[in-house]
Parts: sequence; C-alpha cells; structure tokens
Amino acid sequence: MIMNHANILLQTILAVMNTMPEEKVAEISTTEGLGAVSMPDYDIPITSSPNVTDEDELEMKKCYDTYGCFSINYPWSSLKRPVTLFPESPAKINPNYCLYTRRNPTECQQLRLGDSSSVFRSNLMANEKMYFISHGYLETANKTWIHKMVSELLKKDDVNVVTVDWIGGSGPTYTQAVSNIRLVGVMTAHLIKMLMEEGGVNPEKIHLIGHSLGSHLSGYVGHKMKEFGARIGRITGE
Repeated sequence: MIMNHANILLQTILAVMNTMPEEKVAEISTTEGLGAVSMPDYDIPITSSPNVTDEDELEMKKCYDTYGCFSINYPWSSLKRPVTLFPESPAKINPNYCLYTRRNPTECQQLRLGDSSSVFRSNLMANEKMYFISHGYLETANKTWIHKMVSELLKKDDVNVVTVDWIGGSGPTYTQAVSNIRLVGVMTAHLIKMLMEEGGVNPEKIHLIGHSLGSHLSGYVGHKMKEFGARIGRITGE
C-alpha cells in the first residue's frame, strides 16, 4: 500500500513538472556563483480565498464548449489541496455509455452524447428504473464486478442499467483522474438530460452507483442535474 501511494505521488510530481513552461525553469547565473538562483513562481494556486483578479480568473479556468468552464481556483485549490489540474479534453477522456436491459443483458447498446438516434434505436424503457454504474481510478467498465452487478440488477428487476466507462481519463496520475471526473460528471449529466428530453426518462427513477472516484463522479452528476432543474432519485458511493 505504501508503494502504491509513493508511485501515485511520484506520478503526480512528474505530471506537474511536465506541465510547467520551459521559461519557468530555475535560472542559475555562473557569473554570480551558485548562490544566485532565480526561482520564479509556478502559478500553482494555493490561495484559501476566492480573491483573485479577472486576469487571474481567466488563466485559472479552461472551457469545453457545451460542457462549460472548469476553474482551478478556490475551492479546487487550497492550502490543503496545493496541486490541482484542469480536466483533460472531452475527446481525450471520451466516456462510453453502455445500456443493458433484459432484452440485451450482455450486449452493449451505446448511448452517444448529442446523438438522439442512439436513444431511439436502443431498448431503453422510459417508465422503468435506471441505474448508472461508474468505476474508479485505473479501472474500466469491463471489470468483473461491474458485469456481475449488471447481471444481478437485471435478474432482480426489469430495469435499465448504464455503465459509465471513463478509462480515457481514469489514470494515471491520480491527481489528473481526480480532475477528470469533474468533466465526466458534467458529460454524464448532459447524457441524462438527453435521455429525459428524447426518451422521456424520469430523473427521480435514476440511481447512480459509484466505486472509488466513481462515487465522486456520481456526486458531480447530481450537482449538474440540479443546475438543469432536475433531481436524481438516489446516489450510492463506496
């Protein structure tokens, strides 16, 4: 366990170093001796209050069209969280959503963001309960535990089960994966919004289930749905 934490810390440090621009490298003047070292700021926000200028705010957020802007200002950065990153792009993370029902218990029917035809072609049952299952760090939706959960849910009731596969953003580094779930949560909320508008799904019949970072991801989904004026029925994380 100690080695795992050490590896994650090392990966995070290397990732931060790789994102620093070349001009930020420490400059050592040989004419003034080794004691003359210029160490400029690396612009890693560690403020514990939101008091920043408009210019700072522009530099501390990244926008992804439909999915909005993501800040690394407070509360995403603080003295207790000195290192934070922007989410990677939607194209890089590229979450995959597979719908399973009793009519297709093992065959993935892909629900595609922005593609209402994927809803119409699917076996979606708008009046039945719907589960979303999200995996954690370094995982994929092809994990055995997810397949077993899909199978058991379908055995118990005639429901819809959607797996959220965000392997494109689930690691490493851990710090980057933590940032990526913010975007995946928003993207998943947009998918649910499409299911509501095009498929007649009732958000109060949706149960979000997450493991590890997937539980936090589910929380971001619920938060975004509130912005859409909808309320998710239940969220479970472990």
